[in-house]
Amino acid sequence: MRSHDTGGSAVAPNRVRAPLVFLHGLLGHVTNWDSATEYFGKRRRLLPVSFRLYDTDSPYQNVESLTRAVLDDMRRAALDRAIVFGNSMGGQIALNIALRAPERTAALVLTGSAGLLERGFSNSMPLNPTPEYLRQRIMEVFHDPALATDELVREIHSLLQKNRNKLRLVKLARALKQQNLYDELPRVACPVLHIWGRNDQITPLRIARTFADRLPNARLKVLEECGHAPNIERPGDFNRLAEEFLCEIGCG
Repeated sequence: MRSHDTGGSAVAPNRVRAPLVFLHGLLGHVTNWDSATEYFGKRRRLLPVSFRLYDTDSPYQNVESLTRAVLDDMRRAALDRAIVFGNSMGGQIALNIALRAPERTAALVLTGSAGLLERGFSNSMPLNPTPEYLRQRIMEVFHDPALATDELVREIHSLLQKNRNKLRLVKLARALKQQNLYDELPRVACPVLHIWGRNDQITPLRIARTFADRLPNARLKVLEECGHAPNIERPGDFNRLAEEFLCEIGCG
């Protein structure tokens, strides 16, 4: 698993700001968090994690191994306690970190989180998905269809040309769906902010409301005209809401 520390001052007057960890989705990339890392990087230590899901030497195939890998990255970076941001699959891993290592988790910021229900690329994916098929599926991720760019379609199409990668995608997607966190959510003690797109077709808004109802210390903010990845589609609003939340809980 690759990660990098983007630096910035970790010390605010009279206190140490909690570092931030960023976790992307199943077909996402660490660059999905570029806006947030640029926004917060001048004031905090950051750990944007790149899940090497499709690398030949990558052993990570299930929820447990991904959770353990992030905690290992945090240890290597000497992050004793952090605020974990997660989109889609990354949100599910963030929740598992909070459940497994509550002493390491100051708060969570989740958006389009998996862990209860998620419609993904693995649902009825054809054996050889065409670029047009992938474009239609990517358009379901965003409210703004212009974000389903030719470059993104080419990138995912190239990835899925290898049968090994398709097998990994389906295997991991199934492993994520097999873990339903409904009964576990009341044990997440840290503050949690959900930033959700009202037009999310992958994890509909009712899923966000279920998360908020089940978690003891949760807040829900809804962004209009926004889909499954507010950190990409509405980065300015996402960063503002996240910063307000961190200030509210004393981690600003």
